[in-house]
Amino acid sequence: MARRREKGSGTVYEYPKGSGVWWAKMPDDSGNAPRKWRVSSKEEGRALLRDKLRERDDGVHVAQRPVTLNQQLHYWLHEVIDVKATTREDYAQVCQARIVPYLGSTRLDALHPPVIRRWMRNLSNQYAPNTVRNAFVVLRAALQVAVNERMLKFNPTDGIKPPGGAQRESYALTADEAQRLLRAVEGHRLYALYFVALVSGMREGELIGLRWPNVDLVQREIRIREQVQLLKNRPQHVPPKSKESVRDIPIDDDISAVLQQHWEYQQDERVRMEEEWHEHLLVFPSMVGTPLRARNLIRHFKTALRRAGLPENLRFHDLRHSAGSLMLADGVPLTDVSKILGHSSVAVTASIYAHSYTENKRKAIAGVTRRLRQAASGDH
Repeated sequence: MARRREKGSGTVYEYPKGSGVWWAKMPDDSGNAPRKWRVSSKEEGRALLRDKLRERDDGVHVAQRPVTLNQQLHYWLHEVIDVKATTREDYAQVCQARIVPYLGSTRLDALHPPVIRRWMRNLSNQYAPNTVRNAFVVLRAALQVAVNERMLKFNPTDGIKPPGGAQRESYALTADEAQRLLRAVEGHRLYALYFVALVSGMREGELIGLRWPNVDLVQREIRIREQVQLLKNRPQHVPPKSKESVRDIPIDDDISAVLQQHWEYQQDERVRMEEEWHEHLLVFPSMVGTPLRARNLIRHFKTALRRAGLPENLRFHDLRHSAGSLMLADGVPLTDVSKILGHSSVAVTASIYAHSYTENKRKAIAGVTRRLRQAASGDH
């Protein structure tokens, strides 16, 4: 005698009869319409129902309508994570460009490890390892929320190792190379921006967002209170990167002179542009006074590198790294360099400039031994 099927355990049936098309159906605990899956055979349907019952018994939520990855990513982006608007925008771009086109319509319960690996292989054929890794990290975080909220029994990214990718090392210009770069932009309206970047180590967004009220030529300081970031493809002023990034940078006579000359040039530029000028009180604006687009700055930076005979693969961020290295080479204490650059801690500065810091300590020891030798030779 056949064993009676347990109530609520679901059923597997062929429909239409004789068609070879099988369906697995399971009632919804909340009283909504049953969930239904198309399967290839009666055996596959029974196996599927066993898995679903096991998930239900383990406390995994079985939704009335299957949640797609696209829905989960939207939920994670807009209702779960608590990050700055710029970071959320970055995550959203990763989702839309690297995840949704490949996996967006896939149900969460159909995201198995082989699916994830196939997606990563597709990405690896188009993007650098670090780009693939960043997309994997975003996907993993969104799926972990589904696990935490019992939408999934386990994270399908578990056990999958994303490509590592070699970390690009920062390049520090020597004093001679920095001068070559400055000579290449001499006379250009952005000369002062390059000069300030090389001597202060300000970030790209901090330079673009700097306003004249935060430049005090009397007290000799630049106050970092905001930066410009691209949000929804529009430059917007936002708070600095961190609380340590809010800082006052001392300036000397040379910086003051460059900024004073730049201010005078900007007044002439404002008059020339007449009604086309849009006043934002920016120190380094576009030719019409609006926030300078980062991509336009990078385009000019690449041209300047060619003129200076410097490697064209340098990033604008390398000017910040160069400033820190030049400060340390000049004997500025590590703690002061850390504060000027706005790092979160001295340890961060030490890790970034480990080579420069080690060289400076070696020079300091050599200086002591040299003095001892000189003193010893003076005794004879």
